[in-house]
Amino acid sequence: MRGTAAGMEIQENLALALRRGKSRGLRWGIKGNEKDFYREALAQLDLGLQTRMSSKVGLLSGGQRQALTLLMATLQKPKLLLLDEHTAALDPKTARKVLEITEKIVTEQELTA
Repeated sequence: MRGTAAGMEIQENLALALRRGKSRGLRWGIKGNEKDFYREALAQLDLGLQTRMSSKVGLLSGGQRQALTLLMATLQKPKLLLLDEHTAALDPKTARKVLEITEKIVTEQELTA
């Protein structure tokens, strides 16, 4: 639950993750091409979040938040992804879905996890 800002929108959380480590000016906003990028990334999760980008993260289920956190962690294409029982607090069905998403992302991005 600490990987996201609950009071911010899904797209705002993604913007923070994408801009992590980069210099930023005073302007805050999400450009149209960024929204398209976020929509495509969320669609890959297959959780329907791409239609809820302006929803507050605090309104998502635990599994949705965990999948979003995983997506945020991999937007910058890390060399190493550390996962510490990232499905421990989820019910078995949701944990299975998050593990499938994890495997897909790790395989596609050729990450060490």
